[in-house]
This record gives sequence, C-alpha cells and structure tokens, in this order.
Amino acid sequence: GGVPFELVFKQRKKEKPKLVVLCDISSSVANVSRFFLQFIFSLQDCFTKVRSFVFVAELGEVSQLFRDHDIFDAIDLALDGGEVINPYTRSNFGMAFHTFWRDFLSAIDNRTTVVVIGDARNNYNDPRIDIASELQRKGRRLIWFNPEHPSQWGTGDSDMLRYAPASDGVYYVATLRDLADAVDKVLADG
Repeated sequence: GGVPFELVFKQRKKEKPKLVVLCDISSSVANVSRFFLQFIFSLQDCFTKVRSFVFVAELGEVSQLFRDHDIFDAIDLALDGGEVINPYTRSNFGMAFHTFWRDFLSAIDNRTTVVVIGDARNNYNDPRIDIASELQRKGRRLIWFNPEHPSQWGTGDSDMLRYAPASDGVYYVATLRDLADAVDKVLADG
C-alpha cells in the first residue's frame, strides 16, 4: 500500500575540458606569434584549466604571465627574450617536446586537449615523433595549427608530414578566418 522507494536521478556534472598549448615563437613564425598568443590568452575562461607554453628550442611556461598581467604585457614578456626563454635560437621541436615530456607530462590526462601551434620547421633535428604520439595517446586529442601553407609541409626542414599521423587534426591557420574555420572543425569533431 506504499511506495517501496523513490527514484532519484543524479545529473552528471559536465566538466569543461582542459587545454595545454605549445606555441612556437621562432623567427619563421614571428609574423603570427603575437596573434596566436592573443588567441591563447583569450582561451583562459573557456576551459577548466589552460597551461600555455612557448618554445623555440627551449620551452617555458607562460600560464602565470597570462594570469598576472594584461594581454599586451603578458605577450610582450613571452616574446621579448629573457623573461621566459631565449627566442633568438634555432627551432628544435624535438627538444621542446622532450622538455615538455620530462617536466610537464603530468599536466595531460584524458580530458586534456593538446594544441601545438607552429610550422614544424625543425632545422633537421630529431622531431621526437615518439613524444608527440605519447601526448596524443595520453590526452584527449592532439591538434596542430600550422601557419605555413600545406604545399610547404614536408619540404626542406619541415617535419609536418611526420607529425601529422601523431595528430588528431592538422589545420592550416594563417588568418583569422582560417583560425575560425579550424576551431569550427575541431568543435564539430567533438
């Protein structure tokens, strides 16, 4: 004559994804580095946690700069040499990936999207595809935004075609329109 139990439905709390961004600030992408860093700075409120790094050969974290300074001061500090890394060296993606793997791999879990922004011009250094593959496996996905036209990928010292299989998406991004299109594709893919 009574109700044996009451049904209660728990609503799962949807957690925002985490983001790790590795941004090349070498001279070969100098014309778009400031633009990409502005983009990264603006992502701070869209994710549970954003960890941002800049690299040429050395890799340095700029997350705290982005929290402590306004957008223009933070970007100037990230780009202007000495504050975070020496930007006046030759690109070495493999060295930057190795440093990230050694010092910051714990920042990645199955909710983390890793975004690499750079042209993959590696000066014929070891690209450390093994580490890029591990970042892809450990994280939710690895996305690459490349400001160099796809016809140049794989030419000369470009390792883009070697990194592509270790990525969940590679997008040509040289303009704001390209960036908007790439973000739309990434969001459409979940």
